[in-house]
Amino acid sequence: MDYVTEFLESDGDRSYWSLCQLAFCFMASLISHMDFSHAISSTKWPKAPGRILTSQIVQPRRRYHPSISYAYVVGDTTYTGNTYRWADTFYWKRETAEAAVQTYAPGSTVFITFDPSRPERSVLEPGFTADALSRIKWFLPLLVIAVWWVRMDLKRVRARRLIQSKRPVRFQV
Repeated sequence: MDYVTEFLESDGDRSYWSLCQLAFCFMASLISHMDFSHAISSTKWPKAPGRILTSQIVQPRRRYHPSISYAYVVGDTTYTGNTYRWADTFYWKRETAEAAVQTYAPGSTVFITFDPSRPERSVLEPGFTADALSRIKWFLPLLVIAVWWVRMDLKRVRARRLIQSKRPVRFQV
């Protein structure tokens, strides 16, 4: 029996929880990294004139999110987008979200930054902001804890295997 099988069979719920937490944190960190890289690369993208279609505040749960949609033209094609900034832009204070909505009033003309290789990918405010790190600062510590937890479980399985094999354990002095 290999370590992974024994790990999963040793403490069923605890082991599965460790692996689920590890997978969740890894995926969240990967998505955060992608948002961060888009934020950095968007500073080099070209701009196109566009028009704000809608601008409102959405309040899922206790946070506020500026929901801004816009249209812009690249070549002969008209695109629409709704990315205000890279990463999730949720605010705890309504005033902060209102400031973003007031900046981009419906009908106003703005410059939209778009990805030249994929013109349908666009953003109103390109570049790096603290929002681009929002997921990383929450999920990276959880990822470290999940890796530590799985490592401790594997050590426990290894120790159990040594005890069951009844091999003499050598201690280094």
